Amino acid sequence: MSLVSIIWISLASAFLTLGTMHRIVWLRKYSGWSDLLFFLAAAGAAGLIICELLMMRAGTPGEFAAMVRWFHIPAWITILALVGFVRNYLRAGRIWLARAICILRTLSLVFNFTTGQNANYLEVTSLRSIPFLGESVSVAEGIPNPFSLFGTTSMWLFVIFIVDATITVWRRDERSQALNIGVSVMIFIFMGVAQGLIILFQLAAVPVIIGPTFIVLLAAMSYGMSRNVILSAQMTDDLIESEKRIALASEAVELGFWDWDIAHDRVPVSYTH
Repeated sequence: MSLVSIIWISLASAFLTLGTMHRIVWLRKYSGWSDLLFFLAAAGAAGLIICELLMMRAGTPGEFAAMVRWFHIPAWITILALVGFVRNYLRAGRIWLARAICILRTLSLVFNFTTGQNANYLEVTSLRSIPFLGESVSVAEGIPNPFSLFGTTSMWLFVIFIVDATITVWRRDERSQALNIGVSVMIFIFMGVAQGLIILFQLAAVPVIIGPTFIVLLAAMSYGMSRNVILSAQMTDDLIESEKRIALASEAVELGFWDWDIAHDRVPVSYTH
């Protein structure tokens, strides 16, 4: 197996493994929508990785064009999941921007299957082989699809959306979240947009390698969510310890406690002799 195949398949496996962990968390509590959105983003990123590998392995223009077409499905899932994650987890980002991104990205997906060979190319006219990580991979030359403007616009709106959300979180004095997630998302988007424009307008012969940049973003997202879980667990331990101390103090001074069970209309009373 080639080095490119090993790296790309390993990344796809890592994305799916990390996403599945958060899916299990979501299945246990159902209220953690951030975990479900994380899983969808990770699964979409794994799909991007597989499509990229198949593009680099394409032997004909038709095969390459087909892989670009299918590439837009996991891209759509990933972007919409990221928008939802930012809104749900960071509780930031303007809702009209989020809706505009989702609408434009969905229109791009529609045009992907209804115009030209895909949303990027009206026609892939030829392939050329270039060296990459010690082997030859395929890159395309073709006629750009004017409807690619919808996808590009959605990504620039995504940049504005993330910048706005990051500023909001920063002003709430949640600077670690703003730096970990907001900045990593912006880096991922800028790299994806820049590479997409380079490839689409044939400014340089480079393979599609957007997926690998996602590992930094997923790591930042997972770190932020795991940190919250650890803090919650610590707060639970502190609460249990506090209750134990109160119980010991009440025994020492022979205090009693009462509570109101509203559901059963009862008032349990405890008293220590």
